[in-house]
Amino acid sequence: MMALLLQIFINVHIIVASTCWASGQVVLYTKNSGGSQFPNVVNSHAISAEVAENPGYLATQICNLTKDDTNIVGIGAAVDDKFLYTLSTTATYLDIPIIGIGCRSLIYSDREVHPLFLRFATSEAKQAEVILSLLRRYALYRFALLGSRSSSTELFVEELRNLTRSSSVWDFVDYFTIKEDGEDVVNALRQLVIENIRVVIIHCTPEEAAVLFEIAKQTDVLSNGYALIATESVVTSNESILVRYPEGLISLMLQERGNVNDSFQDIKTLMTKAVTTVNVSLNNIDCHEAVVSTGRSNNNGIVLYRELLETSFNGITGNVNFDQDGDLTDASYRILNLMADLKNNSSIQWKGVGQWDNGVLILDTLVWPGKKDRPFGIDTHSILVATNVEKPFLYYAETDSEDFDCVTGAMCIETTMDDDRLDISRTIHRLKTHVSDDNITTANRRCCLGLCVDLLNDISRDLEITYELYLVADKNHGALENGSWNGMVGDLLYGKADIAISSFSITLERSEVIDFTAPFFHSGFSALVAKKKRELTFGAFLAPLDGYVWMTIFMSAIVISFAITVFEWVSPYGLHPGGRNRKYIFGFPSALNITFAILFCHTVRTKPPKCMTSRTLLNMWGGFSVIFFASYTANLAAFLAGQMSYLQIDGIHDPKLRNPTGEINIGTVTGSSIQSYLARLNPGLDRFMDDFVQPSTEQAIQSLRNGDIDVFLYDSPIIDYRMSNDPDCKLVSVGSSFGEEGFGIGLPKGSTLKTPLSTILLQYEMDGRLEQLHRKWFDSIGCLKEDVLNPQTGGNDSSVTVKHVTGLIVMLILGILTGFLLLLCEFAMHKWGVPFLKRRPRNKRNFLVISQRIHNEVNSGTSQSSSSNMQNLVALLKNGEFRKMIHNE
Repeated sequence: MMALLLQIFINVHIIVASTCWASGQVVLYTKNSGGSQFPNVVNSHAISAEVAENPGYLATQICNLTKDDTNIVGIGAAVDDKFLYTLSTTATYLDIPIIGIGCRSLIYSDREVHPLFLRFATSEAKQAEVILSLLRRYALYRFALLGSRSSSTELFVEELRNLTRSSSVWDFVDYFTIKEDGEDVVNALRQLVIENIRVVIIHCTPEEAAVLFEIAKQTDVLSNGYALIATESVVTSNESILVRYPEGLISLMLQERGNVNDSFQDIKTLMTKAVTTVNVSLNNIDCHEAVVSTGRSNNNGIVLYRELLETSFNGITGNVNFDQDGDLTDASYRILNLMADLKNNSSIQWKGVGQWDNGVLILDTLVWPGKKDRPFGIDTHSILVATNVEKPFLYYAETDSEDFDCVTGAMCIETTMDDDRLDISRTIHRLKTHVSDDNITTANRRCCLGLCVDLLNDISRDLEITYELYLVADKNHGALENGSWNGMVGDLLYGKADIAISSFSITLERSEVIDFTAPFFHSGFSALVAKKKRELTFGAFLAPLDGYVWMTIFMSAIVISFAITVFEWVSPYGLHPGGRNRKYIFGFPSALNITFAILFCHTVRTKPPKCMTSRTLLNMWGGFSVIFFASYTANLAAFLAGQMSYLQIDGIHDPKLRNPTGEINIGTVTGSSIQSYLARLNPGLDRFMDDFVQPSTEQAIQSLRNGDIDVFLYDSPIIDYRMSNDPDCKLVSVGSSFGEEGFGIGLPKGSTLKTPLSTILLQYEMDGRLEQLHRKWFDSIGCLKEDVLNPQTGGNDSSVTVKHVTGLIVMLILGILTGFLLLLCEFAMHKWGVPFLKRRPRNKRNFLVISQRIHNEVNSGTSQSSSSNMQNLVALLKNGEFRKMIHNE
């Protein structure tokens, strides 16, 4: 039996790659059987592994010990693979748990072959978790693997597939094999180009990696525009190999847990705790017996092995705790980056750029292939998000720095112009993990809220990504200033942020330098004005009408008075000195008296005109006066009752905006999209607004209230929100909106994240989620535009302009023209009608019902020439006898 067992060992060990100690020692842990006072005390017995070239020698030593009542309860081994494989097989046969120190080969994870093996080290499979954390940090979700043809690589690939299978966000494209002699390398690289795979994981020996990179350099693959991440099997310090590696290669290295002696001591403690707890017989099997009918043939070793898995404690080497695969759970990796040696630019070296501790990844700035500070040509499902305050899309709430609570929003930080990406990420990480640092202050920590935060949370959940949020330092959305972009656009261009979100307008200028997703909000531009309190003066009663209107009315009254006077003097039936049996005359003062009495509804004794022409014109003036007086009274009441007024703007084509004159100040926010819009539509207005550009929306609103600007032009959703949520209801959106634009998520050019983000936004629009966000943040019962009709809070400016009384003026002109027509009719009647009627019999000349004046003229014996009155008027004007015209008698 023993001979057969040793023959199996010799045949098997040669196929196992050596990843453990080249030489070392083996310790047998035995239970003390020398009395009942300390029945479960575990002792350790070291045996040398260096004295035998044949690993079967160790098995012989252990089997010889089983002849005695040694009661071996466990084996600890710090040896290379050929010894460890033999020991593990022997321990399995003897039903003894074995613990390998420092051996990380994945072959020992096979529970069917090594059912009692525990690894006092971190498995190579843990690298998969670290690499995925690194990929997730930069959101590089689509990748392939290049690896050697070995069982270790296949097991590593299987572990990657298991970890990525649980989430649909990962796209593990394929696994391509390579050889040290270069076979299959060209085909593998060609497949990477065909599949457009830019993220490559490399798992092979340093020699195979050197060949891979040499061929890749010749074919211009795996260089600028790629992200290369290698397992620790690729790491080497051999300069002849290292010089063939590309700068920007990223790898990792496990940080060992103490020394071997400390590990053996912790294993002894582990054995003692497990043996003390387990309640089974632990007598050994005799290796030299072909059939064993007693002892530990009842799988008591499995019972002890399970107890070892459940045992945990803080040992000399750190926390000792095993997972269900028999591997230590705690692990710490150092992230390495291959970059140029600062002292010798001709050589490259590994530099530590980060740390991975039990799932927590901390990174400094990495150098990627092509000497870039980010994977150029590869976009990220960005987790570092730049934003800018713009209610209600994003704003922050002040919170207590000592008791920070941001349940309803997301933590964000304010940054400075000197902060780079590393500074921002480090600050956010330390604030989230409560790591104390004298250089980190909580004063710039904020709780961000708003529509964009809700949208980011939805995207984060549905795409299974995480994000970190910071406020852009210059508080600008992004504009071209002195030849360079600032704000969120600048942060995207220069690699400071991965995506940017706020009320981020998709404009032609921005789209030339960055990419945008599909819009998540549709917008336009509007004008916002502030109500102003009227100051009542002694002349307030004149305010309802414009000054030109008052002048027009008074001039109209004078013109009407003159026309009535002329008609009365010219008419053969007028009240004038040449009239028939007239005791009084109708002069110009009489006309003014009756005209202004009718205009202001003044009930005084007046001398009415006698001729039909004058009376008709006077009735027309009466209609005008009624409308005027009613309009004046209504506007005066509204004006005196209303406390507020506001400037009326009809839209972008309003003369006040189309041709600004300086009477009103028009402003907007610096870097806003409306600036580029107006630069194309109305360059004059754009130049005029340069003196009134505000640094932020809050400052613009304050300037509007203070009167520093009279009109604020900005995005319609922001205008509507500010109006409806103004605490004093003094802001009014005026005129119709103009221009069309959309708000989108900004990304660097060529971003691979553009497609998934646009897809999810379109899905949100179809399923109504964007509409829900719109209703949540914009449907409020605050101030409405109709509030301006309330005289207690304000009202439209009720002043009547000339345009409003144009119809009345036309009516008066028509009245004068009608008077001339009637005057012609009077002349015709006097010249032809009266003589005709006089030829009728006297008993048929009764016209009193129709007209007393015609009746008297027809029946009188005298007749006055129709032209004599006109001649008298002309004579008076020639002689300058104006006194007779204005004399009342």
